[in-house]
Amino acid sequence: MSVPSNIAEGAARETRADFLRFLFIARGSLSEIETQLLIAENLGYVADNQQPRADLASLRRMLAGLINQLKRQRVTSHPRAPRAPDPRSPVTDHQSPLTAPPSPVTDHPSPVTDHPKLALIGASGMLAQAVRRAAPAGTEVVGLDLPAFDLTNRSAVLDTLGGLRPQNIVNCAAYTDVEGCEDHEELAHRVNGVGVGHLAEAARNLGATLVHLSTDYVFDGAGSEPYREEAPTGPRSAYGRSKLAGERALLASGLARYYLIRTSWLYGPGGKNFVETMLRLAAERPELRVVADQVGSPTYTFDLAAAIFTLLARPVTRHPSPAYGTYHFANSGATSWHGFAEAILAEARGAGLPVLPERVLPIASADYPQRAARPAYSVLATAKYRAATGAPPPPWREGLARYFQARSAHPDPRSQS
Repeated sequence: MSVPSNIAEGAARETRADFLRFLFIARGSLSEIETQLLIAENLGYVADNQQPRADLASLRRMLAGLINQLKRQRVTSHPRAPRAPDPRSPVTDHQSPLTAPPSPVTDHPSPVTDHPKLALIGASGMLAQAVRRAAPAGTEVVGLDLPAFDLTNRSAVLDTLGGLRPQNIVNCAAYTDVEGCEDHEELAHRVNGVGVGHLAEAARNLGATLVHLSTDYVFDGAGSEPYREEAPTGPRSAYGRSKLAGERALLASGLARYYLIRTSWLYGPGGKNFVETMLRLAAERPELRVVADQVGSPTYTFDLAAAIFTLLARPVTRHPSPAYGTYHFANSGATSWHGFAEAILAEARGAGLPVLPERVLPIASADYPQRAARPAYSVLATAKYRAATGAPPPPWREGLARYFQARSAHPDPRSQS
């Protein structure tokens, strides 16, 4: 996919801020050809874990002239310090109730005063790592996390964010231990539900945009067609109920500038996830048995992070201006946990990793009993996102391949589960 020359020419006449916005819109459209390459050279920024591909040559030529116009502009980006949470999966170790380790993480402030400020909530988590690394060059990312920032404390949330005055707030914080939520539903409700209302109140006070991440678990999973944003909800677990409470708190807040993004089966570098669990078990056991009657869409954190900034970067002149609201984003296509596991082992064999099982045995959910009910079918329809951005989500197999490429280039022991 290439960028029309008239768009490139128009972007060349815009301000630096408009130019950066153009770049991130361009990145969204490139996701379908397995890359998050943006721009380098004077901006000092290349999307992590990606390599230029031959089919990007035309885009690079189009952008070359725009790069040269910025040669003398002082635009810097700052290194990001990723941390990781423990995301939910049907085969995983228990996770801590809150995804945040006990230390705040804050990027160095940008020396350029007109750069936007983004408050990243749950900054030590797996998704937050990808968001931090995908943030537009020059964005001042301020990480907020436990113990210094507790989103269940209303006054602390309002005071902290009121002092920072960010233009954007991205909430990656959550109590994601699906089984643990069954034992601690009140805590899950405070973190995943009440806390979201506090963030929405702060965003409304500041005139900021709030991006809040939700889940496919708000649906009952009884359907057979991808769930649209307006589909009736019906969570079957304490985790799903707590996340739905957060959605309702956001909608009841009166905040107009928000993106509520539901996603599914999330995995990425730097945290416990289903991929790493399968790799560990495959190196230890001659046989793997994985649930085959739950269907969804595995989603790579870097693709979700790119989608967040693609939405935030939409031109304010678009009508409606812009279309805030609820969106679904997940990598395209669908599979079962069993199918996902087989794909993981295929990638592992290709990467030369130890794989003892010759194949993965499919089992029913009833053969792997868990207290929290999982949706049997939770594929999310992403047509609304595609229509709003022009950027179709990459296929889940492509996302998995890029995860293994990133894993090979930058092995992270914290990813082991």
